[in-house]
Amino acid sequence: MKTSLGAETTISWSQHWNALDVVKDCQQKGMFLCALEGGNKSKSLFNFDYYPQENEILLIIGNEVTGIDPEILGICNQIFWIPMNGEKRSLNVTVAFGIAVYFLSMFPGYPKR
Repeated sequence: MKTSLGAETTISWSQHWNALDVVKDCQQKGMFLCALEGGNKSKSLFNFDYYPQENEILLIIGNEVTGIDPEILGICNQIFWIPMNGEKRSLNVTVAFGIAVYFLSMFPGYPKR
């Protein structure tokens, strides 16, 4: 995913070949698992109403075509989508990620760093 120049040197990141293993590990560490994905169990991002303030949030985004692994969705605490007007029902994944991260970082009680 492309980001601003030099951001890769200021933000912690890693690469893994099995996303389910990584998500399960984060769950065991007490992270609050959020997925950005449409579907029947998904609710509007703007109805995001709860997460334990002592927990870090893990925001999971998927491939633009194939989405997020259903096994990962099955263990998420919340699944949300970004509501849109018009004919199209989804945004480019990088745009959607930016909107979701900004919104979640403004959520009351979110740990400010």
